[in-house]
Amino acid sequence: MNLEKFTQKSLEALQLAQSLAAEHNNTQIEECHLLYAVIAQDGGIGAEIFRKMGVDVNQLAFDVKQAVSSLPGSGVEQGKIYISADVNTILAKAESIASSMKDEYVSTEHIIQAIIESPDTKVSGILKKHNIRKPEFLKAMKEIRGNTRVT
Repeated sequence: MNLEKFTQKSLEALQLAQSLAAEHNNTQIEECHLLYAVIAQDGGIGAEIFRKMGVDVNQLAFDVKQAVSSLPGSGVEQGKIYISADVNTILAKAESIASSMKDEYVSTEHIIQAIIESPDTKVSGILKKHNIRKPEFLKAMKEIRGNTRVT
């Protein structure tokens, strides 16, 4: 995974996920931290895509935040929050998705697609509850993004 290939918004989402993990005394960033970050991000495309899909974004954010709150917390040393193996896999998959779409950089929509394709058990339940599936996601993303590439 090459962080230089991530857009500013993707890097901001990772930072927000890290802050959320620290706030909840989690030792590592999990998928629910990352999903919440791409939904809650100011000026990000994540919430816009979910709205286009007909998802109640406020309820989705609430449910994801509940999942974050249910994670075990155990005092974290400053600067000692790690990326879980699942999130590492998601980020690598997002990079692969970007490449297959002929995008030069990994954007938040690539991260969301990777989460939808390979959710952990907590996130899987939330996606099912909100009827978030890959075909509908891809359709909404295409409607918002059009044929533009991330360059």
